Amino acid sequence: MITSYATLLVGTFLTSYLTAKFISRIRYQRLLVPDVHKLERPLIPKIGGVAVITSSIYALTCSYILNIIDTKLMLLLLFSIFSGCLGLIDDLIEVEPLIRVLLTVMPGIVITYLGVVSQLTIPPIGTLRNMLLINTITLLTLPIYSNAVNMLEVVNGVVPASVCIIMLTMTLTSIIVGKYVNIIPSLLVLSISLGVYLLNRYPARIFNGSSGTYALGTLLGTYMILYDMCVPLLIASLPYIINGLLIITSSRGFKTRHKLRRPTVVNYGDGRIVVNPDPEAPTTLMRLIVLSGSKTEKEIVNSIIILFTISSTLSILTYLVLINS
Repeated sequence: MITSYATLLVGTFLTSYLTAKFISRIRYQRLLVPDVHKLERPLIPKIGGVAVITSSIYALTCSYILNIIDTKLMLLLLFSIFSGCLGLIDDLIEVEPLIRVLLTVMPGIVITYLGVVSQLTIPPIGTLRNMLLINTITLLTLPIYSNAVNMLEVVNGVVPASVCIIMLTMTLTSIIVGKYVNIIPSLLVLSISLGVYLLNRYPARIFNGSSGTYALGTLLGTYMILYDMCVPLLIASLPYIINGLLIITSSRGFKTRHKLRRPTVVNYGDGRIVVNPDPEAPTTLMRLIVLSGSKTEKEIVNSIIILFTISSTLSILTYLVLINS
């Protein structure tokens, strides 16, 4: 059994990394976009999320062959593939916002239809068994996480790094509270994210694109619901939630990333990132970070990663306090 799990996890990581490595060598003009936070504005492949899709396909196939798959793991990986493909289409032809939002609800509809989630633990309230509430939470969670992750795709490496931190936190929390069935799924998502991170980290050689952000966001939301980790994952992912709320409130509604003014701009004198003086520019987590003064992209990356590290640490501590209260 240990050999099977090792084959699954190592193979998933290698598939993710090697696919990302291949994508980094693409020079087809339609698949390249400029890295706007660098003075030289290098052209970077925008479909790094394909690595999430291929590694999810490998994980699904491998777990089936090795007979270590169950319904929840199958759904987790299938939804990742579905959302990644939706994002890839958006990367290539730009799907209408309403259609995109409606499609991100589909995994939640499947979960509610199949009835695979019969309870959610919400400490200190207790165990929630009201199916109307459970289904409502499920239908809201997946599109929220898909779009929240997409909104924070602003600087190199932040999305896959944050997912790695969150899933490492979920692994530790599962061990501490005795939810051992959650360990392999959380390590699997960690393996997928780590392979992408190595090519997306600063200075990026690939961009995640909508294919990557939707797939990784769906993995977070699906894991949260299927493996009953609502409270710890919600706390660990607070920077995503805060950033999303800031954008929605400051831009007065839901708008696509392409229709929003840039919250920050690059000072072409020294290459440092500063607040965009445009009054129509939305408030974002990144904008707040540079509000006190200009920063390099690397400094912004480190600041956001520190925020996720803090929220993840709080997640473990808060969850332990709540379940013992």
